[in-house]
Amino acid sequence: MSLLTIMDKVSDLFKKKKDKVFRVKATSGNTHLGGDDFDNRMVNYFAEEFKKKNKVDITGNLRALRRLKTACERAKKTLSFAVVTTIEVDSLFEGIDFFTSITRAKFEESNMGLFNECLKIVESCLTDAKMDKSAIHDVVLVGGSSRIPKVQQLLQGIFAGKDLCKNINPDEAVAIGAAVHAALLSEGFKKVPNLVLQDVAPFSLGVESKGDINMKRLLITKIVFLLMFMRVRAQKQVTTISLVLLNFLASHLLPAATLLRYALLLMKMVS
Repeated sequence: MSLLTIMDKVSDLFKKKKDKVFRVKATSGNTHLGGDDFDNRMVNYFAEEFKKKNKVDITGNLRALRRLKTACERAKKTLSFAVVTTIEVDSLFEGIDFFTSITRAKFEESNMGLFNECLKIVESCLTDAKMDKSAIHDVVLVGGSSRIPKVQQLLQGIFAGKDLCKNINPDEAVAIGAAVHAALLSEGFKKVPNLVLQDVAPFSLGVESKGDINMKRLLITKIVFLLMFMRVRAQKQVTTISLVLLNFLASHLLPAATLLRYALLLMKMVS
């Protein structure tokens, strides 16, 4: 999840007028939580059901598990608009056919732990951004799992019943944003939106040394990343010198506060 603000008609770092500035206030997420986790919960549930019905364990057969997972993924998508669906796999294991059904309520019950993890991510992002829920104007859904009715219901509950923005294809939203960002960083593209994206570093970056020296984490803020990724012809020489100096400082394991002060000083040089 990312929380960002959109400002109109402002100047960017190099005093150039921009129609819009997309400023990311905070970002949060779990790289180990996604659609696969919902599928795996269903696979485990139906593998146990198959075992009870037929006295046969399929957990050691990768081919059977793969076929069952494909059927579970299809059922998960169907439950986004239906309250009940069936799962049918011919000759799933040792010539035994598997036919069963699952309701949306059962799907939500078996995955409630994962849904709660999603809510923790939202709360964490709001906390990092130091913003109240009431300050959020629009909630845009991104990713296939955002189609799950329970996810939408819980999100609406967090944001006091606010209508979710569904006019953007959740499967295409990230790809479109990445394409626009790539065009902004490249040259030779026509009709590129006159905007700028100010992002944050989602994770802290650290340097680990051998021996008795303890690890020191160099927390590089979004200011430093803006400096590193800005590609402006007129400031190319100054930016290159700044990056070399910043890299030298980081390699000598300076404290995060000292590194940040140097970064701010370099920002003044560039501007």
